Amino acid sequence: MATPMTATQLIAQLKKWGIKYAEYKNWKTHNRGDRGDGWGPVSGFMVHHTGSDSKDQRELLYAGISGLPGPLCQFGLAQDGTVHLIGWGRANHAGMGDPDVLRAVQNENYGANPPVDNQSTVDGNARFYGVEIWYSGSHAMTDAQYTTLRKLASAICDFHKWSEKSVIGHGEWGSPGKWDPGIKSGVMMNMAKVRSDIKVTLESKSTTTPKPPTTTPPKPTVPAPTHKVVKGDTLYSLAKKYGTTVAELKTLNALKSDELSIGQILKVKKAATAPSKPATPTKPKMPAYPGSQYFRVGANNKYVTALDKALIKAGLAKYSDGNGYQSGPNYTEWTKKNVQAFQRSLGWSGSDADGLVGPETWKRIFLKAGYSA
Repeated sequence: MATPMTATQLIAQLKKWGIKYAEYKNWKTHNRGDRGDGWGPVSGFMVHHTGSDSKDQRELLYAGISGLPGPLCQFGLAQDGTVHLIGWGRANHAGMGDPDVLRAVQNENYGANPPVDNQSTVDGNARFYGVEIWYSGSHAMTDAQYTTLRKLASAICDFHKWSEKSVIGHGEWGSPGKWDPGIKSGVMMNMAKVRSDIKVTLESKSTTTPKPPTTTPPKPTVPAPTHKVVKGDTLYSLAKKYGTTVAELKTLNALKSDELSIGQILKVKKAATAPSKPATPTKPKMPAYPGSQYFRVGANNKYVTALDKALIKAGLAKYSDGNGYQSGPNYTEWTKKNVQAFQRSLGWSGSDADGLVGPETWKRIFLKAGYSA
């Protein structure tokens, strides 16, 4: 679960991934407002076909149809691969769907496909970005559309640090029998293959700029202090004055006798090395999210121990009296209760605040505990 991108952040992602786009009317402020459950937190990206091969479907998607006002999506994908920006915020594209599917997408813990959708009780318009691909669904989309679909899904997943399993077809969400997006009449695309292709696209593009190698500059040296010999100076008096010894002065200046000459320049101490600045402490790296199967009450594993310690370090929980937090790696009701309290403090509700640890909950707890992403 995540806060939706802003329009500015979206444009930056489209440019980052080299996606050709066009802006339609006042798309940045065109949305369904606070109707239904509003907009966000978002959990995934949903793929649709429009059911038409028309070359320009912008106004239909922008204005909507009788009984279903627009926008009908955030993105319209034309046959030439151009992404048309239709609206930003809540859009009428997903409708009601299955809570088991939503939970599987949030946790990204399903196999090739999410659970079978057999309920329509969760508002998907509040939880998913949506793209309407301009084709009938009774045949394949164009190669240009499929290439852009992979890049658009990757751009969204990249921003939210989601995997390809946060991408689903409308036919996997609700209204059993729907075959959207289609490959031929009545047959939905193989979404497991689509996700596999998106994974390849995600992995093929580095999303971070490598830092240049760091080199440790040599420590600067402080010039050795010197003394100009005046009348009456002796090695003994100079050694006493500068807190050293006659032998050290002779070694520093390569003297073979104790004789000094007026005006002679003598080193009286060794050159010093400037003190180094203390190293800046680095934050510990956040452990990789292992998957939701490790966070069921009664589970026993090392990830639970790390999570419990992070909760305590973040100030989200305190050591219990032995009936909750334990030294062993047990996912207890104590852990679940504190996770749920944190989720609710973020304004989440319903299945978003069920005490189960999805990737977004995991990340937020560890960031609050002082870890780096």
